[in-house]
Amino acid sequence: MDPIRAAVIGLGIGRRHIQALQEVPGVEVVAIADTDEKALDRARGDFSIPFATTEYQRVLERQDLDIVSICTPDRFHAEQALAALDAGKHVLCEKPLALTLDDASQIVRKAARTGLKFMVGHNYRFVPQFVKVKQLAASGAVGDLFYGESSYVQDLYFMEGLNPDYWRLKDPQDFYLGGAVHNVDLLRWVVGEIEEVHSYSTHVMPFYSLDDNYASDLRFTGGRIGRLLLILGSRLKDKFYVDLSVYGPGGSLKAVMQRDEIVQNVAALDGDMPLVQPIEHADSHALEIAHFVECVRNDKTPLVTAVDGARDVAVCLAAIRSAREKRSIAVDYTSIQ
Repeated sequence: MDPIRAAVIGLGIGRRHIQALQEVPGVEVVAIADTDEKALDRARGDFSIPFATTEYQRVLERQDLDIVSICTPDRFHAEQALAALDAGKHVLCEKPLALTLDDASQIVRKAARTGLKFMVGHNYRFVPQFVKVKQLAASGAVGDLFYGESSYVQDLYFMEGLNPDYWRLKDPQDFYLGGAVHNVDLLRWVVGEIEEVHSYSTHVMPFYSLDDNYASDLRFTGGRIGRLLLILGSRLKDKFYVDLSVYGPGGSLKAVMQRDEIVQNVAALDGDMPLVQPIEHADSHALEIAHFVECVRNDKTPLVTAVDGARDVAVCLAAIRSAREKRSIAVDYTSIQ
């Protein structure tokens, strides 16, 4: 097995990428980059990385690299992803792929032209209970789906005490792209393409300048409907919660990311109560990164392509625009091929 050499740019979630890459047989993390010198020194020591730099371009100049994992703040994703493709590297880019449709479309076109592997880091597609929902729905366990919904609930009040230079505070970004993009991707994966969005939003957290709560009604291809909730403005004991539910004529399937189980509420099953099926826990980031390495090594198409990432961005932008303009918005996929 030929060795694969990887680099990680950005050392927030990037630390988890380093760990996961180092757990894959035949992979060596040879370089890291971050603008924070203290974070860089700490990661270099913790993971025994031979090369560390504050300039990501120096990483991309290396001729011994196969894979680059981009884990920087969202506003840098497009610039760095395009540069990595230009440098001939296979790319794993954290979500969201980009912040504009133009940038997302550029990445899609360049990834197609280069033939390099490009995957967007939507690790929720690797959460075992969500995978089980996808498998059961695809098998017809509840019939032809007509409704799907997903929630992203997080208590973000800890941010109030962070340094004003923290990237989300320094350059505020709509959390539909920063958080609900996960749910968009899940719903597109399990239910189908989203054609139209009608959103409402509100602003609660006084230290954050943008709306932090959304309710979105969705219309999918084939007449399916759904809903997405993004709730960030509540002080909660349960600091983080993500769920996914789908309905068909035969019943419903529901999973919560924080519980290792799936609930099958299907009348045709034996017994008087919904079936609660335990699901073996697994690290979704580790599974995601191992999958990407396998795609590079064996010339396979990644589960979450640049096109998927761009379509997720298109839905998010439509949802944000809908809330601002107080009307339904058709999702614009025209520039994404």
